[in-house]
Amino acid sequence: MSNAANDEKEDFLTEDAEIPSQKVVLLSFLSPEKILANKDMFFFQEFLKDYELQWKTSKLESWMAEQLSLVNSRLEKLAGKLETLDLSGAAQEVRTNEIRVDRFVEEFQVYQRSVLKGQGSSVLKEDYESFLFKNSSKLEEEFFAKNEFRTTIRGIKVRGVFSTEAEASSRAKRLQKADPTVNIYAGTVGKWMAWEPDPNKVTDQEYANEQLNTLMKKYRENEEARDTFYSQQKNQKLGSAGKKMEEGEAVLKESVPSSGGSYDGLFSGPADLAIQRKVEKAAEKLIEKVEEKIEKAEEKKGDM
Repeated sequence: MSNAANDEKEDFLTEDAEIPSQKVVLLSFLSPEKILANKDMFFFQEFLKDYELQWKTSKLESWMAEQLSLVNSRLEKLAGKLETLDLSGAAQEVRTNEIRVDRFVEEFQVYQRSVLKGQGSSVLKEDYESFLFKNSSKLEEEFFAKNEFRTTIRGIKVRGVFSTEAEASSRAKRLQKADPTVNIYAGTVGKWMAWEPDPNKVTDQEYANEQLNTLMKKYRENEEARDTFYSQQKNQKLGSAGKKMEEGEAVLKESVPSSGGSYDGLFSGPADLAIQRKVEKAAEKLIEKVEEKIEKAEEKKGDM
């Protein structure tokens, strides 16, 4: 028997601390997809029109050319036979190879069904993407011209914040009478709610909250994955930079022996001063590059 606590889903929709006298909020939404015809649907409808036209023109022409080529090939073979055979049955042979319109159309329909059945959704998707690539600019203009204006902006209006549901309900009724064309939604202050839920399904809040919870979960997973990625990148760069700095320090130590040690080179005393300065300068440049990479990594993380 499973434990009920284990079956509970983790709630990612955290609530804000309650504000005194602010419990219920009234909101109205303005979404372009509620006003404009669905642009994707418009594009796909235009694609279907073009696709049908292609079948009636170019694809039909291609198929007709192929069929006529086959007929000509059969007639050519028949002509070769007629040159060597008795001509008494020639008329019947010719009639057999005549093109009949009814059979021609029927064969094209069979060909059309077989092609559509065999091409699959991937081919149709490629055709649709190709259609959009060629016609998207023109379709955008047509779509916005039909809808009289162009916008992708969403609007939200706070109609009031109240301490009780009764006050909020009374205010909502007055606002609804003043402007019945705009829906008014009541929500709890500090809690997540769906963006402009369907007025016919506002009672199904549990389903909406489940979707929002899943959305917030995915959002946080993406945030954690991003932080982990940048942390790994930073550690890798720091590790690589540290290794290069150690190598630089090793070169520096080899070039500049300690004052207490002996020098067995050609000349006694410290190493050549010019070499020492070159090594020190190279080490300084390396440190500057490391610091610059770290700053860029931090900036990228802040932009995400």
